[in-house]
Amino acid sequence: MRVVLIGFMGSGKSTVASLLGSMYRKLQVIDLDSEILRTHDYKNISQLFAERGNEYFRQQEKQVAERFNTLSSVVLSPGAGVVEYPETMKALLTPGTYSIYLYASFNSICQRVTDIANRPLFKNADAALELYNRRLPLYNKYCTVAIDTTNLSPSAVAEIISAMITPTTIIKRSN
Repeated sequence: MRVVLIGFMGSGKSTVASLLGSMYRKLQVIDLDSEILRTHDYKNISQLFAERGNEYFRQQEKQVAERFNTLSSVVLSPGAGVVEYPETMKALLTPGTYSIYLYASFNSICQRVTDIANRPLFKNADAALELYNRRLPLYNKYCTVAIDTTNLSPSAVAEIISAMITPTTIIKRSN
């Protein structure tokens, strides 16, 4: 089972991916931002953006997506802006991939995003809202299914996804 979680900053992609990984023994979890930071020796995304810029980050994101595009038992959690880069989306959405859009209202996202220092594109709320509105149709374009996470906990979202996917090669952990 190959799952790609897409959605705006603060929608819960990284948290839900981690929860899914803990639910299934054979499911690898790859957070693309973390993978970029790990391989490029940056402390956080803000530092990478400040030193190298958005385009460099997006090139690295595409390379990471391409590196992992043959994995089958995986949950991939890319950056929120990935939907603006069709070639990266093509690398992520290989045949048989579930693309799950974790939607949340902008007000909910504003409440969730507390570490603005590590969210370079969220430093200005008006600009973030413009970005949010610009990306909404792209998330819908690329998703197999959308889940409104506005009033759900990350564990509830993970349970919904778990119920949706029919794992054939993934073995659920027993508690």
